[in-house]
Amino acid sequence: MHATAGGGSLAGTTSVNTGGTLAPGDAGTGNLSFANLTLNTGSILKLGATPTANKAVVQAAGTLTLATGVNVDVNGFDANGTYDII
Repeated sequence: MHATAGGGSLAGTTSVNTGGTLAPGDAGTGNLSFANLTLNTGSILKLGATPTANKAVVQAAGTLTLATGVNVDVNGFDANGTYDII
């Protein structure tokens, strides 16, 4: 499963399994909110920034579970900035 969205929220529990990618928007820029989010071993969280979209936020109102071996792919952020990503 590869999920990409520009923004929105999902109720219930969302799981990203091995080989799955979660990207909050085009090139990983955008906002996604979850009631509960689990990123399993081997899943990919793809975050990025562009000159016009400089944030990528993934929120879990309830439980956020990051398993050992989750891959976080971060591109386009200015090395001198401070960013809230999760």
